[in-house]
Amino acid sequence: PPPPPPPPPPPLAPPSEPPAYSPLDPPLEELPLDPLLELRDTEHAKGTKLTKDATPPPRLAVVMPVRLDGGIEIWNRVLLHLRNWEKHRPCSESLRNRVDLLFLYGEVTSSNPMIKATTNFNKDLLRNYWQGSSVATTCFGLEPQIIPLPLAQKENQHPDCTCVLFYRTFGLMREMGYSHWFQLETDVMPVQKDWAAKLLQRMDQNLGCSRFWVHGSPPMCNPTETTPRSPLSPGDLHINGNALYCLDDLEFDSFLGTVQSHYSAEQVNSLMMRNYEQRKRNYYENDLPKYKAWFHRTGGVQKINRKSYKISAPLFPRKPTMYVVNGCGTGEGGESGFDHAMYQCLARGLDGELGCVPDASAVRSKFVGDTELIVNACESEYNLAAVRKVHPSALFVHSKFVYYSPAQIKAQRALLHILEGNPAKASIREWSHMLEERSANELDMWANLCKQKSANQNSTECKAVKNSLTNVERSWMLRFPKNQIYVWNTDLHAAPLACNIPIYEAAGAAVHGQVDSGNCKIHKLCPTNLRVLTNHRMQGFGMEPCMTRVRELFFDAYRRDAEMARVDVVICSHPAANCELYMPLNKTLIVYASTRLEFGRHDDVVEWRQPYLDSKSPARIARWIENLRRIASVPGNVIASNNMYDAKYIEYFTGIKAQYLPSWCGSKNIYYKPSKPQILAGPYRDNLGHPKHTEEEAWQHPIFKALKTALDSHGACKSNLTLTSGATFCNGEKGYEVQRMKQMYPKSYEYSDLAAHPAIIIIPYQLSVMSLFEYYRMNIPIFAPSKKLLLQWHMQYDVVWERIYGHPPEDTLEVSS
Repeated sequence: PPPPPPPPPPPLAPPSEPPAYSPLDPPLEELPLDPLLELRDTEHAKGTKLTKDATPPPRLAVVMPVRLDGGIEIWNRVLLHLRNWEKHRPCSESLRNRVDLLFLYGEVTSSNPMIKATTNFNKDLLRNYWQGSSVATTCFGLEPQIIPLPLAQKENQHPDCTCVLFYRTFGLMREMGYSHWFQLETDVMPVQKDWAAKLLQRMDQNLGCSRFWVHGSPPMCNPTETTPRSPLSPGDLHINGNALYCLDDLEFDSFLGTVQSHYSAEQVNSLMMRNYEQRKRNYYENDLPKYKAWFHRTGGVQKINRKSYKISAPLFPRKPTMYVVNGCGTGEGGESGFDHAMYQCLARGLDGELGCVPDASAVRSKFVGDTELIVNACESEYNLAAVRKVHPSALFVHSKFVYYSPAQIKAQRALLHILEGNPAKASIREWSHMLEERSANELDMWANLCKQKSANQNSTECKAVKNSLTNVERSWMLRFPKNQIYVWNTDLHAAPLACNIPIYEAAGAAVHGQVDSGNCKIHKLCPTNLRVLTNHRMQGFGMEPCMTRVRELFFDAYRRDAEMARVDVVICSHPAANCELYMPLNKTLIVYASTRLEFGRHDDVVEWRQPYLDSKSPARIARWIENLRRIASVPGNVIASNNMYDAKYIEYFTGIKAQYLPSWCGSKNIYYKPSKPQILAGPYRDNLGHPKHTEEEAWQHPIFKALKTALDSHGACKSNLTLTSGATFCNGEKGYEVQRMKQMYPKSYEYSDLAAHPAIIIIPYQLSVMSLFEYYRMNIPIFAPSKKLLLQWHMQYDVVWERIYGHPPEDTLEVSS
């Protein structure tokens, strides 16, 4: 247990008394008033000294646990919370004498320099935001208090890390002189103004822990209900860890010690292993035989809404992670964490069983669980106005819903409406993953859920499924209501569309990509019912062999198509020229160029396109330029590019000022987390091996030779590898190896693979590549040539020969200097 608290503090000193002081300051008898204290109370403090007779009033610590060694997604969560303060200010006047906000993080000793660098970087982000926020500096001081708590490497796993921080926080708060502390995780959002001042009022009413040890909220997974209820266990009314804790009662310390000894890591691990062995037996005796019998009947295929899906075997039971921290759970399913351990230590005595303390009822009275402080909404979606009607005095709403992606929100709503119960995390995770990967759409999800016995067939979703099965033409309207923009795309490269889908969907649009290319599988955008237009040995780029005939067939195929009738917007990127197909279909067109204007029309510089070009190709590019001007003249249509080069390229040859809209490419939620020693040379494709495209030829290129020389000159030791396999250099005791991306991953790679490397050296083969946006969004450090160096490379080695694809006519436009 933490050390005993100091004696209960006396009542607040009158205003004429010397000002309060910080327990982190030097000893009082040696301390003339410092500048920070002058800022706190210049009227009373100026020119005075603090003495031993100065009695500090009881103080409250608001503790925000954070991870500072994580990727940018961790910082985004902190930022989302702090920005909420602009609407719901912590105070209307300074509380710096009574309330402090502490950012508490676990500090793990590591030899990896990137962990320390990432931690320092996130600290700087936090300080910079703090100093620019008048709300934060007014209520809590000019500098954020960022405090490390040491963690052993074995403790740095969930939920052990949260538990060890919780138990150690008690001792730290006492050492710093606080009477109470309030745990405020980043998903606990303030919903009232002056919430810090109101927390202080609750503390002042509980001096000496007269009313409570813990004041928080039990599960209220439907935040508009009035009775606490847990979706997994109706009797589970544990108080969530985000609560107000009192430090002024030694009996609370004794209770925490009892919890840790009663639920020791050794005992809990033993129980979890017994439960795991039982799940394994059930898997072999029940789950697997049932699946095998069903597979024998159906071949492993289930039809959902006219689509066939392969259903894999049930997953083998997952072996539990062993705890290393005492008092971090009970070992039973759904009971991990210190909050469950405290509750079950008392609750198991409710049914006459022996609890972990003799007088459980007296101890239970010290745990105040209601909604006047926090509405613990689990992970439920909530409407703030509706919550306020039911819980008008609540200061906070706790729900991980604030972090949900659009796909997770759709999955949660469907499960809630159709199955009429708070959805399990695993179900949300499963369906949101299928939606994000496009292995199922929203109507497919509804159809699957509506087949279950417990489904509410009167729900809007189930009625929509029935209507879609009886009226095919109406199904597109049911899938995508009129208030939802429906976006269509038939590119021949998946990345330009896939990179921006999260933005389109966040804006409320639905996207259907019919992308006939090799990388469509990666992004789940392969065509399902595409007609006429196909890649077919790269002929789709120019609509070969006869462009006019392809356009006529495409129009005939889609002018009465039910889905095309529902389409609002068509986006064309790769090639942008294929927007010509949609001109007679009267759709809003977004020409969003990701490469050269002439691609697919007169692109004689591109080797693999040369067999399809003929004497009519110059006329095709001239006609495309004229059609592009027609598209640009229609209100609502957009001409844009994801890079400045193509924006200026379009303007030069057409006179159209294209908008510059860089690709997003931030959909994977995978961020820089270096763990591998190799620095990658990329992108996956480069022109250093041109025209043979062999590894040996690439490594012997003068650019790679110069790179090896440069790396060796900056290192503490020389490379002993040949240029046919890679280049290495040493930085102190840490050695790094440079490898071409294609050599490191000869078949394919995952985004998480790239994020695990220290850096990427870019050797451009093009003026715009989608992979650069992806590296940038994952926060991978990028080394790129300066414009001067790139120009030198190009003049010497023609390294970016794809800066043009062909030679559009200049005589159709009078070009100014």
